[in-house]
Amino acid sequence: MDGSANLTDISNISKQFHSLNIPAELQFDPLTGLLSRGSFLKKAQSDIPKIIERYGQAVVLTLDLKDMKGFNTSFGQEAGDRLLCSISDILKQHFGSTYCSRFGEDRFYVFTRAAGIDIELNGIIKQIQNINHGQSLPVRMGIYGIDDEKISVDVACNRARMACDTLRNNYNSGFVWFDEKLADESARKDYIVRNLGNAIERGWIRICLQPVMRTLTGELCGFEALSRWDDPTYGLLYPDDFIQLLELNRISYNLDFYVVKQVAKLLRERQEKGLPVVPVSVNLSRTDFVFNDPVTDISTLTESLGIRRSLINIEITETSLVSGNGIISGAIERFHKAGFQVWMDDFGSGYSSLNVLKDFLFDEIKIDMGFFNNFNDKAKTIVSMIVEMSKKLGMHTLAEGVETEDQLSFLKSIGCEKIQGNIFSKALPYESLMKQLEADGVRWETRNVSAMYDKAGLTNVIVDNPVSLFLTDGKTFKGIYSNEDFNEILLTAGYKDLKALEADMNHPESPKGRKCRDLAFKAEANNAEEYMTFLANGNFYKLSFRILSSCDDLSVIFATMDSLVYEQEKQFTSELDALARKLMFNFDSIHYVDTDEHKGTIISTSIPSETVGSTIENTESYYSENVSNYIHPDEQERWRSFVSPENIKTKLKENKNGTFSALFRMRKIDGSYEWTEVTVTSFRGANAHRLLVSSKPAIINDPETMWIIEGLLKKGTISSDRHIEAENAWEFLMNKSSIPIFWKDTRLRYLGASKAFYEYYDLSPEKLIGKTDAELGLRIDGISTANMDKEIINKGEVVIKALGKNVVDGVVHHIAVSKYPMYNMGKICGLIGFFVDTEEIHTTDEARRLDLEDPVTGLMNMKGLMVAMLDLDDNYKKNRENYAHISCEIKEYSGIIEDYGDAAGQELLKKTADILRAVFGTGFILSRTNGGVFSIARKTTSFNGMMGLVQKAEAEVRKIDMLNGFKCTIHADFGMARASEVSSVQQLVNLSYTRMRRKREPDYET
Repeated sequence: MDGSANLTDISNISKQFHSLNIPAELQFDPLTGLLSRGSFLKKAQSDIPKIIERYGQAVVLTLDLKDMKGFNTSFGQEAGDRLLCSISDILKQHFGSTYCSRFGEDRFYVFTRAAGIDIELNGIIKQIQNINHGQSLPVRMGIYGIDDEKISVDVACNRARMACDTLRNNYNSGFVWFDEKLADESARKDYIVRNLGNAIERGWIRICLQPVMRTLTGELCGFEALSRWDDPTYGLLYPDDFIQLLELNRISYNLDFYVVKQVAKLLRERQEKGLPVVPVSVNLSRTDFVFNDPVTDISTLTESLGIRRSLINIEITETSLVSGNGIISGAIERFHKAGFQVWMDDFGSGYSSLNVLKDFLFDEIKIDMGFFNNFNDKAKTIVSMIVEMSKKLGMHTLAEGVETEDQLSFLKSIGCEKIQGNIFSKALPYESLMKQLEADGVRWETRNVSAMYDKAGLTNVIVDNPVSLFLTDGKTFKGIYSNEDFNEILLTAGYKDLKALEADMNHPESPKGRKCRDLAFKAEANNAEEYMTFLANGNFYKLSFRILSSCDDLSVIFATMDSLVYEQEKQFTSELDALARKLMFNFDSIHYVDTDEHKGTIISTSIPSETVGSTIENTESYYSENVSNYIHPDEQERWRSFVSPENIKTKLKENKNGTFSALFRMRKIDGSYEWTEVTVTSFRGANAHRLLVSSKPAIINDPETMWIIEGLLKKGTISSDRHIEAENAWEFLMNKSSIPIFWKDTRLRYLGASKAFYEYYDLSPEKLIGKTDAELGLRIDGISTANMDKEIINKGEVVIKALGKNVVDGVVHHIAVSKYPMYNMGKICGLIGFFVDTEEIHTTDEARRLDLEDPVTGLMNMKGLMVAMLDLDDNYKKNRENYAHISCEIKEYSGIIEDYGDAAGQELLKKTADILRAVFGTGFILSRTNGGVFSIARKTTSFNGMMGLVQKAEAEVRKIDMLNGFKCTIHADFGMARASEVSSVQQLVNLSYTRMRRKREPDYET
C-alpha cells in the first residue's frame, strides 16, 4: 500500500471517515465503553463496503497485550482494568468508540481505512508505552487489508489475529500485515489440527529423547521426551510448529498422553531386557488439566505396565501455571501423592516466576534457555541466584539450552545439578541416540546413586570459604567438585589441584589416606561434621568432613579446608612444635597431658566419643573410665595399670629417652578390635610433667601374631560372685527378677504381673489388668489355656512346665508355664504363675528361632508363618475358633531398592513392621514372607473390626515420606480372608493374596 500520506492528510481523512452514519442502537462493553463483539461485527459488515468505496481499501486490525494474566497476577486485577481502559481511550481517540471493540480479556479489534494506518499505529504504540507511568505491557498488532467488500468480517478478524499471533514470542511491541504467506500458514495450521489423530494412528509422530547429564559426574541421569511430526505433506515439523496450536484448539492432551504412553512402553522394554533405565520427563500443557485427568491416566498407565513412577517426571511450563486457575495446583499435589516428581519448565520465561515458586511445590526447576543466549555477567549473576534460591527451597536445578564449555564450566561451579543441551546431544530418535551414547562411551547413572546425588545436590556451594565434594566407598576417595577458594588453598598446601590431593588420599602408604578414611567413618558414624589437623608444606591445615548422602557403600562428603595459625603455639616450646609435627601423621590419636594440673587437650583422635580441641578435665579418670570403654575386656586390668600415675612415673624413670609403649587390643570405629601401640612421651627438663599420649595401629596385626600375643598376655579368667540383697523378696521378684510372673482372679482376668512380664509382652498395667487371654490374644491355643486355668481354679491342680505358644511382637514363641492356685481364707481366689521362653534359654532352640524369624524386621519369616498358621488351623479344627489371614504388599519396595539402595529398602521394611506392630497390636501374628510382602494372622470373630485396622494401617503406611534421607511416596495393598471360607491353610493364604491383587486398578489397554 502507499505509505506516503502525511499527518495533515491523515487528519483530513479521519474527519471525513468519522462523518459516516452511525447506527442508533449499539451495545457497548461496560468496562471500556467500546462496542461489544456482536455490535462490532454487525457494524463492520455494514460499514466496510462504504469505506472501500470512499477510500479504496479498508483494514481490520487486532491488538493483543503480551501476558495480561501475568500482569494481573503481579499488579492486581484493578491495575489490569486501568490498563485496559487506558488503551481503550487511546483507540477511541484515534478511531472513535463505534469502530473499536474488545473481544475477551485483552484482545481489541478495530475497523478503519487503510490510508496512513502504519504511521498511526506507530504513534499508538508510543502512547501505550507511556501510559500508567510506564506500567504497561508490550502490544502486538495484526492487520488485514480488505479490497473486496464480499469478505466476511469474521474471516477478516481471524486473519488479522493470525498475523498478530506471528509476534507471539516477540517481547517488543509491533505490528504485522497479513499476506499470502500467512494464508498458507493458516492452511497448514488447519491441516495440523484436523490431522493430529491421523498423525498418531499412522506413526507420523516420532518420539525423540534429549539426554540430561549430571554435572558432578558427567553421567547420563535422564532424558526429556520431545515429539517430532514427520508429515507426508509438510515434511518434518518441530514442537514450535504445532504445540501451541494444539493447545489453542484444546486437543494437546491427545499428543501429550501419546508421548507418555510411548515413553512408558520404552521404559518397560528396557526393563524387560535388563538394560539400564533413567527417568524420562514428559511435558503437559495447561489444557491437559482443564479438560482431562492426567494424574489418574498416567498413574493407571504406569501401574499396568509395571513402571515405577519415579521413572517418569512431569514438566509443566511456568506460563501454564500462571493461568491454571487452581486446577494445576491441585493436580501437582495429586501427582506428588501418587509418587511422581513435578518440574517447572522454562523458569524465568514469564513475569511471575517468584510468585509461581511461592504458590506451587516443585521438585526441580528447568532454567529457561533464554538466559544462555546472551551469557554475560548479568545473566551469570541471575542464574547463580536462581540456583542458590532453589537449593534453599529444596528444589533441584537443571539448565537447558547449554551450548558451550564455558557455560558448562560456570554452571558446574555454582552447583547447578543437571545440564541439557546440544553440548551433549540434540534430541534424537531412540535408536539413533542409543548408538550415539554407546559410541561416546556415556555412562548411565544407576537409580540408587541418582538419589544419593540428588540429596547431595541440594547443598549450596556458592559460599565464601574453601569447599569441595568427594565420593568415597570407605576405602578410596574421588574428588567431584571444588570451588576456587579450595583450589587456591590446595596450592598453598603443595597440591597442584584436586586430583593431586585425591591421589595422596588414595596412596596405599599415605598416612593422610588412613586418617581421611577414619575421619569419613567417624563423620558417618556420628552423623556430624568431624575434622582433623594435618601438616603440609610447612603449615597446619584443618580438614573437615560431613556426610551429605549415602547409598550402600558410597557416600558424598562435603569437605572444607582452612589454613590454621595457632596462637597457643607461642606458649609451647619449640621442642613441642617439632615433636607435634613429627607425630601428627604417624598417630591416630594424640592427647596433650599435664600431670601436675591433671588436665589435657585432645589434639587429634579417631575415637568417636572424643572431639578435637576438647579438654580432659581429669586425666586419671578419663583414661581409666572413658578410654577404657574401647579396650578389650581381657585387657582392662592391664590397661588400668598402664595409665596409673604411679606406673607412668616409674616407666619414665626407667626409660631415659622419655618414652615408653605397650600393646592393647582397642575397639575401632567399626566395632572390631585391633592391636594398638600406645606411647607415652614426656618433655624434657622443666616440662617433664607434660606428656603426649599417642596411639597407632601396631605393626604386628596379622591373626597369627595376634593370637600369640594374646596367649602371652592372658592371665586367666577372673571370676567374681554377684550377690543380690533384697529386703523384700516379693519386691525383688516383681521389679528386679527376669522371671515373667502373673496372677489372675477366678474369672481368669489378669490382676497384675511382674515388670519382666510387662516388658516381655510390651504391655502396661492399663492394657493388661481386667483382661483375659482371649481378649488380649496372647495365646494361639486360647481355649486349651482357658480349660487348664479352670482346672486350677475349680480343682486346685498345679501345672508344672506346661508347653504352649504365645505371640510377642507378632512372632510366635514357645514357652513353658507353671501355675498354682491362690488361696484366701482357705478358698481359691485365683491363680498365680510364671513362665520361661524356651527359645531364649537353649542355644539349639535359638538357632531354630532364628530359622523362623526375618532378620531385617524381627517378624516371622515364611517358614515361621506357616508353622504358626498350622497351629491356628489346628486350633480352628479342634475348637472352632475362626481365624483370618491378611496379605499386605508394599508396592514400591523393589523400586525403592533400585532408586535409593538397600539401606532405604531395609528402612522401609522396618518402618512397615513397626506400623503393623503398632496398629494390629497384641495377639496378631506378623511376618514378612518375601520382598515387600507381609502377612498378618489372628483368631477373630469380627470382620469389620479387622477391616478397621487394615484401613488404619493403610493410612499409616502412606505417611512414610522419607527413607534414608530421600523423599518418597509409599502405598500398601491389603487383602483378607477367613479360615471358614476355605478348606486349607494354603487356600486361605492364596485367597487373601488374590483379594489384595483385585483391589488394584485394572490393567491399562495399550
